[in-house]
Amino acid sequence: MQIIFIIPILKGLYYYLLMLQLDHYKIKSSFNYLKKYYFHLPFIIITYLSIFFIFKNSYLDLLIYIFILVFSLIKIKYIIRLKLTKRMLRLLIINLILIIIPFIYSFNKITFLLVLYLLPFTVILSSILIYPVEYLIKRYYKNKCTKKLNKINPFIVCITGSYGKTSIKKMLHSIYQPFFLTEMTPKSYNTPMGITKHVLNNLNGLCDIFFVEAGATSPGDIKEIAKMINPNLGVITSIGPQHMNSFKTIDNVLKTKWELAENLQEEGKLVLNYGNKYLNGLSNPNVKETLGVNKKYGIYYPTNITYNDLYTEFDIYSYDKKIIHIKTKLLGDHNIDNIVICYGVKKLLDDKFYISDKDFIESILNLTNIENRLSLKEENINNVLFRYIDDSFNSNVEGFISACKVLKRLSGIKCIITPGIVDGGKYKESIALSIISSLDLLDDIVLVNNKELKYLKSLLNDLKINYKLVSSYNEALSYLKNKYSDFKNEYINILIENDLPDNYLMR
Repeated sequence: MQIIFIIPILKGLYYYLLMLQLDHYKIKSSFNYLKKYYFHLPFIIITYLSIFFIFKNSYLDLLIYIFILVFSLIKIKYIIRLKLTKRMLRLLIINLILIIIPFIYSFNKITFLLVLYLLPFTVILSSILIYPVEYLIKRYYKNKCTKKLNKINPFIVCITGSYGKTSIKKMLHSIYQPFFLTEMTPKSYNTPMGITKHVLNNLNGLCDIFFVEAGATSPGDIKEIAKMINPNLGVITSIGPQHMNSFKTIDNVLKTKWELAENLQEEGKLVLNYGNKYLNGLSNPNVKETLGVNKKYGIYYPTNITYNDLYTEFDIYSYDKKIIHIKTKLLGDHNIDNIVICYGVKKLLDDKFYISDKDFIESILNLTNIENRLSLKEENINNVLFRYIDDSFNSNVEGFISACKVLKRLSGIKCIITPGIVDGGKYKESIALSIISSLDLLDDIVLVNNKELKYLKSLLNDLKINYKLVSSYNEALSYLKNKYSDFKNEYINILIENDLPDNYLMR
């Protein structure tokens, strides 16, 4: 009967390995989930039930085993599933070996319970044991990636920033793809091993420009990527309070992103978003050229901005002189900044990869919103028109405010589903203060509950702004669909702002 304990052991192992994977295998982050593991309801019940084994009554034991089995089978729904990568398989094997060893000496209830209680530390120990092997494997593949890039010798544009990097990467690729042989890292592959995987598996010898996205969760991350790919041109899109639980301060964020500016090729060039207050006015004397864009602080900046239901239009100026007129289907004020950043990149690339302003304008007009970044979807449910503004990919302050502006410009009922902005560290309160005014005058605010909502809920209560608290996105959608099921004469606009991986919901 003791074999019943295998179920909670395997479920606990799955949970802990998933959290470790979501936090990029950082051993230190494993300690963040101890409380959740030990105070999770099924674990608590199994612990208390196990105490009754001391009575050594066979009928009572049978009853306890049945209860343990029932509570072990409680299903936990994960937003993101564990990915069985080669690294995860190696880690899983080490964990299973460490779990099996105690049973070689003693196969009884006490052994099962000890393994269950010590499981988080088993995962931590296995991560420490396998770290030297993982380090050597990582170094091998990084060197292989560098050698392949040196052999192909594409012009490498590396894009980093607290936010906006994926959108700008995809914009630049779309702009240049019709005219040159271009390649980009897919989706949000922005870690050293993600970039390496794409280079080794997908990059061929016919590549003029390679657009690379570089992400970071701690100091040194961007330097590691830059040393590996040796970029010709760097783009820093923004600095803001992202990943603050690891970065701790905005100054650390800036220093980390600035690692790109310090690790470009000798004849490297740099584009900075001067519209961001932390980047405004910065330059690097060690690069060939630094070009600042956006607002009136940069060489190129947007003005004369107008909106309608289908398009956003604006002019790009330089030194008070109109350069070009832009028309785009992209939603959100932040996309205006992104387009101007792309124009700055174009100007620095013109000496090697020239495209005319006319071609640039046409390319921007043809751009569509990237999925999960202010993309529009419609659904007709019994003649009730629901319009979803999907901005669920990784929210930030500027994106949140911009998305709410888009929502408020639409005709009809205006609703938002959001967990707020997470991973703000000590900046949680200032982040909540920054976005609170964007939530005013909305018809429905639905908050997906998590502990990082504390300040936002407090501000909403102080301002007497009503909101609905739910435990999941599905619950939020069901609530809004039921509430507005009789509204047949106008759009029900639902902004889905930010999504949460399990390492926030499960903390």
